Amino acid sequence: MRIGCIGTGTIGSMLIEALSSKLPEPPDFVACNRSRDKIAVLARRVPSLVMVATAAEVAQRSQTLFICVKSPDLDPVIDQIRPFLSPDHVLLITASGFEVERLEHRVPARVGKIIPSITQLAGGGAILTQYGPRMDRESCRSVDGLLSFIGTPLPVTDDQIRVYADLTSCGPAFFAAILQAFARAASATGRIGAGDAEHLLQLTWNATARLFENGITPEDVRRRVSVPGGVTEAGLAVLDPGADTLFRDLFAATQAHHLSHRPSPGQTRDKWPDTDRPGTSRGPL
Repeated sequence: MRIGCIGTGTIGSMLIEALSSKLPEPPDFVACNRSRDKIAVLARRVPSLVMVATAAEVAQRSQTLFICVKSPDLDPVIDQIRPFLSPDHVLLITASGFEVERLEHRVPARVGKIIPSITQLAGGGAILTQYGPRMDRESCRSVDGLLSFIGTPLPVTDDQIRVYADLTSCGPAFFAAILQAFARAASATGRIGAGDAEHLLQLTWNATARLFENGITPEDVRRRVSVPGGVTEAGLAVLDPGADTLFRDLFAATQAHHLSHRPSPGQTRDKWPDTDRPGTSRGPL
């Protein structure tokens, strides 16, 4: 199997490293990036990665392509690779704000969107998926099968994708920020260093995650730890209302950013006329 990747920043490099380490037979990767130095570092970690100079070369040398660039950069990339695409190509974009069906109007390929997470480096976590009309059942199964080696594919709709991505893709960073703030507050008491506090919290978080894996729910944890009139109950009385406000503000901020960076219908260029659109024959990935 040969997989193409256009853009090897945070998301692209994570997908390449996760797939190369988790698949029974690591695939060959063909990739390009604006910074040759960055992709060279990645190539040293992933021996099966072949570096090429342009996005067009990636499209010519692979049929399944991860396009891991931000929404504003997607149009120029599509312009570069469109002459080399066929109905047998599968394009998987990671830009959450770009609509799959809109992109299908510009290329003859099958198109899907995936929103991965850093948790895929550990071989777990959700991978949000959204497939365009040209993706038939076999194509969807093929992509889901590939992704299932590094996480759990989860289909979402346009109106779900922002909130779901906050929980799955952004979630690890939010959890990490909460852990760091917790550690800083502990250090501010003057009774423990920030490094020691963060280490204790990591140990506690890892063990709590194992409880969840064994079927214990967050509500179970609260009930078992917090006793009436106890210290934990006093802490939760402060945390609960503050956390509700914090996360309402967080979702409002991410939604506002999502909408402000989403391409408007007028930004979609060079649509295929319905009468001239290439055929939709499909083959295996």
